[in-house]
This record gives sequence, C-alpha cells and structure tokens, in this order.
Amino acid sequence: MLTQPARTAREGGFLLIGLAAAALLLASAAIYWPGLGGPFMLDDLGSLRVLAETGGVHDLRGLLRFLAADISSPVGRPLANLSFLLNYQDWPASPWPFKLTNLGLHLAVGGLLFLLARALLAGAIPARQADWAALLVAAVWLLNPLNVSTTLYVVQRMAQLAALFVLAGLLAYVHGRRRLAARPRQGYAWMTAGVTLLAALAVLGKENGALLPLLAMVLEYTVLRHHLRLAAPDRRWTLVFLWLPSAILLAALFHASGPAAYAPRDFTLAERLLTECRVLFDYAWRWFNPLQPPRGVLADGYAVSRGLLAPWTTLPALAGLLAALAWALRQRRRHPLAALAVLFFLAGHAMESTVVPLEIYFEHRNYLPAMFLALPAACWLAARGGRLAPLLAVLFLGALALQSARVAVAWGDELDLALWSAGVNPDSGRAQDFLATVLTERGRPDLALVVLERAVRRQPANSHHHLHRLAVQCRLRAIGPADWQRLRAQVAAHPPDRKSLPLLSALADGLPSAHCRGIDAGRLLEIQDVLVDHPAIRARPETRRQYLHLQGVLRIKAGQPDRALQAFAEAADIQADIGMGLLQVARLGSSGYYREGLQWLDVVARMPRPAGWRDRLRAWDYDLEIGHLRGQLQKDLNSLPIRQP
Repeated sequence: MLTQPARTAREGGFLLIGLAAAALLLASAAIYWPGLGGPFMLDDLGSLRVLAETGGVHDLRGLLRFLAADISSPVGRPLANLSFLLNYQDWPASPWPFKLTNLGLHLAVGGLLFLLARALLAGAIPARQADWAALLVAAVWLLNPLNVSTTLYVVQRMAQLAALFVLAGLLAYVHGRRRLAARPRQGYAWMTAGVTLLAALAVLGKENGALLPLLAMVLEYTVLRHHLRLAAPDRRWTLVFLWLPSAILLAALFHASGPAAYAPRDFTLAERLLTECRVLFDYAWRWFNPLQPPRGVLADGYAVSRGLLAPWTTLPALAGLLAALAWALRQRRRHPLAALAVLFFLAGHAMESTVVPLEIYFEHRNYLPAMFLALPAACWLAARGGRLAPLLAVLFLGALALQSARVAVAWGDELDLALWSAGVNPDSGRAQDFLATVLTERGRPDLALVVLERAVRRQPANSHHHLHRLAVQCRLRAIGPADWQRLRAQVAAHPPDRKSLPLLSALADGLPSAHCRGIDAGRLLEIQDVLVDHPAIRARPETRRQYLHLQGVLRIKAGQPDRALQAFAEAADIQADIGMGLLQVARLGSSGYYREGLQWLDVVARMPRPAGWRDRLRAWDYDLEIGHLRGQLQKDLNSLPIRQP
C-alpha cells in the first residue's frame, strides 16, 4: 500500500505524463495541419472516383455497388471504403475532410502505440520509466517524416485502419497474457479475440492485417516471456492461433509469387528480394535520420538489384539483414527489447517487402513495422538520470518535427508537392511526370517542357517521357512528321508499359484538339500499331489488351468502326471483360455508329460473368446497362433519316 507522499508523487507523475501526451498530440496535429489542403494523389483518384462511376452512394444498392468496385484484394477493403463514405458520398469531393479523418486516425494509432508500449514495459521496469519510454516510442512514431505521406495520402487510410486494429489486437493479446496465470479463461478469451476478431477487422482495412498472429508471436517470444517473464500459454493454443495462421499466411504469399505474377514487372523474384534488402536499410536509415528527407510516394526510380554486386550495396545489405535476423533470434532472451525492435520490423514487412510482386519502394509499408524501432533507445534514455538524456530526446524529436513540418507544408499545395517530389526523386519517372503535368495545368507548358527534356536526358530509354514531351510540345508549336518519326523509332526500341495508357487515352479523348497542334487520330494510330504488335507488349497479355482497347477507340475517332470492332474483338480474345465491352459499346454509340454498337453489344451480352461475390453484384448493373444501351441504340438507329452506310 502506497504512503501518502508516494501516492501524491504517483498522481503527479500521471498528471505530467498526461500533459506531455496531450502536448504531443497537439504538436502532431499542428505539424500536419498545413498539409490537409493538398490534392488527391495517384491511387486516391482511382479508389474514390468509383463514387462517380457508380452514381454515388445514396441507398443500399449504391453502397453494394461501391464496395463491389474494389478489386484491390480477394476480399476487397470494405472497412476502409466504408470509412471514405464518412467524408463524402459523391464525386467530385474535396480532399480536406478525407485528410482530416486520416490525421485523426494517425493520432488515434499513436495513442494505441503508447498504450501497447506501456503494457509491454510495465512491471519489468519502474512505472515512471515505462511511462516516459512508451511516450518516447509514440513520439518518434507520431512525428516521424516517413509517416507524413501515409497520413496525407488519402487512400493509405487502408494502412492506417489495418495498423489501428492490429494494435488493438496486440493490446488485447497482451492484456490476456497478463491475466492468463490468475484467470486462464478470461486470459484465453482476450488473447483469442485479439488474434481472430480484431485481426479480421484489420484485414477488412487492408490485407496486411493478417500479419497480426505473426506479430503476436514476436511479442510472445521476446518481451512477454523474457522481459515480463510471463508463463508460456498452452502449446496447443499457441499452435492453433499463432503458428498455424502465420504458416498459412506465409504459404499464401509464396503461392502469389509465381512466374505469372511477375510477368508484368521488369524484375524477377530474386531481384526483388535482393532489392528489398537495400530498401529495408533505406527505410531504417531515414527513420532515424531527420536530416534525410523522405522519398514520398513517388519513389519508382529506386534502382533494382540485378545481382549481389549490382549495385555493390546489395551484398552488404543482404549480409546485414541476415546478421540482424540471426542476432535477434539468438539474443531474444538476453536482449528482448532490441530483439522485439528487429523482429517486429522484419515481420511487419513480411507481406509487402518480400515475395509478392508489388512495386519496390513505398514509405507507407513502414507505418506498422517501424513502431518499435525506437523502443530500446527510449528505454535507455528513460532510465538515465540528469539532464543529458532529456536534452537528447528533445533535440531528436525536434529535428523529426521540423522535417515532418517541412514535408507536410509541401503536401499542402500541389505545385509545392510536385517540386519537392521531383527534387528528392530525380530518377523517378512519376515524379518528373507529375511536376510536368502540374506545370502544364497551371499554364506553364514551357517550364513543363524543360522538366521533360531533363527527364529524357536522364532516362533516354523511358518512352513515357518522350510521349509526354510530345503532348506538351504540341501546346507550344505544331508537331511535324519528323517528330512523329522520332517517336515511332523510340517506342519501337523501348515500348512503354501500362503507365503510358492514361496519357495516350487523354490524348485520344481530347481529339480533335484546338490547343494541341499536329496530333490527330491517324498519327496516334501509327504509334498504337507499333505497340500492339511489339514482341515486348505481346509478352504481356494484359498490357496488350489495354492497348488494343485504346487502338479501337482511336479507330472510332478515325472513322473506322469496322476496324475498331476488330481491335475490340482481339482484346476480348485475351480476356473477355464485360465492363470494358460496355464502355466500347458506349463509345460506338456516342460517335454515331449505332449499328456497330448493337453488333458489339450482342457479343458483350454473351461474355461470361466472372465468379465471385463482387462480380455477381456488378452483373446486376451489367444486365440493366445492357438493356438500357440496347434500347437507346435502337432508338437512335430508328431515328436516322437514312440508313448508315
């Protein structure tokens, strides 16, 4: 029982840590606030514009259509998508309320991280040290510049929700573990709920929520057994609820990494694994170095490792990663906090930074794995007396906050963000493309051309830069035959991948164009004809299918509906897509080719409906749309004074 002075001191400690936590949350909100007015980015538009494509969400049918449109994973991400509806139910929408919600989630996740870190330390070290160490861990995470892009990139709410429920699940697990010896039934109930129910909610936010059992194992075999020294749970429970789900997940990841999955990529499985060794060290370096700015979301220029010494840093990174893993496994009993930091980081990256053929580098992948990287240092600082330790902590946190504030300010304006992204990622094609696009939209195609000329010199084999340069040049001068000849030679030597489809589609949709001289359907068709028959494109069926669709659209623009039908049919031979087919029918009809539209509609109506719950929901709309299009096309055809030639 505490004496009165001890009780008073403890209450004073609670008040002080509470005030410090409140100040941390307010400082975090203030740092992020300038970034809330920034634009939607990249996948934001694809995920949220579904609201426009489905007619908005105003009833149950609209809700089902909206959820069914998400094909990002086998189960979709319904929890994240439902959360978007809290901000807006239609399109277009302002980014501000979406980003404000993301900021609220970021603060909530930071609060849960404090509670979890406190739960992992309480009892093993003095309460005051546990409080301040946990607050330092949460502060490093809340103020870290690497988390700015996750918070202000609207679509990464998916990563935030997954992290939120993973932390809630781990908290439930730790709570159950602490009660297990005294009240086994309650203990197992909390533990089971944590790794099942809350894991399910995490997966509905984003699929890497399925890592929760694996992360619980990391806690179990480091801090819980060797720092808190809790008795081990029943082996049968551990096998069923921790080992088995983790093994199934790892098997599923390897199943998703076959040769077919890597076909659209310009790297192999082995090259990706080698590259990710360097990437993980890059993440960790930037996490602890506030002087090094984060790369942001446009980091596609990160060099792929083509061998152990290409680049030379690959071999040291691989050796360092294996050494860190071996040390953490071997020393988890003697140094459980350091082992937790290493193993939690590596386990958290198991889904997105290993065998699955995702893009190489994205900062948001650290949102969950990096949470405990600062734990050993935080505990060391919290245990030190005197003034040096608080001074070091304040200086480090201040440096993190200043860098985060700088990045958040850039996120608050589209042009500032584009300039910053292009500056920190000079080898990123997307960053240079983004800057050129923003400059063009703001009436400075001359400056956009300077950016693209520099990009072409830096990456001469990147045909997308050449295409974009042509699209900007036509605003300043007419495009002549020599320009088209050079472009044909470029795409024949280095065919662009799917990322050029939106640019080509925008050029096609804009025809005829008053502000873009020298570009017409015939010239674009010459480029398309080179692409669809190129061996590199033929080796990627899905990319070729998209290019054939665009070729058909251009045939319509050129007044060649019969050849458009041929292109559409060839695309359907690769994969029958009823959604794309209906779009093609609409294109024909809106261009006055009613007879050809009806002819292609008959083919589309016979296309098989893919299996799956989302496809069945979409099939409901497909049948309605087929009937609507048929009636409208027939009506338009009958209204013609003479038959179409």
